[in-house]
Amino acid sequence: MKFSSKTRYGMRAMIELARCYPDKPIFLKDIAEHQKISMKYLDRIVSSLKVKGLIVRIKKGYILGRPPDKINCGEIVDVLEGSLNPVVCLDSPSVCERYSDCEAKKVWERAGTNLRETLESFTLKDLIDGNV
Repeated sequence: MKFSSKTRYGMRAMIELARCYPDKPIFLKDIAEHQKISMKYLDRIVSSLKVKGLIVRIKKGYILGRPPDKINCGEIVDVLEGSLNPVVCLDSPSVCERYSDCEAKKVWERAGTNLRETLESFTLKDLIDGNV
């Protein structure tokens, strides 16, 4: 499984916002410049994060919607990537006629659970403090 550029860039933007929280709002153009992300692409990413309240726009730019120690990486990935299940049938069992007797299902479930648990175990504060 590979994360999309949307997720990778979104994580970088969130880390940048976490570094400035709460004292210094930051403009998207500054994040785009520092992180080498096009403004158009960053704007789409930020729109998704704003809808879920992870980012808030204020007069002087953008800030995190919550403190960095209250936002985990799993939340960010959920917003930008969607399901972390490695196979579609775990989200929609009806797409597979073998779902109920699939020999591999437990492996896919555990892989998805382990990935989610790993992502949720790290907050933005952990990342900016180097506690990874």
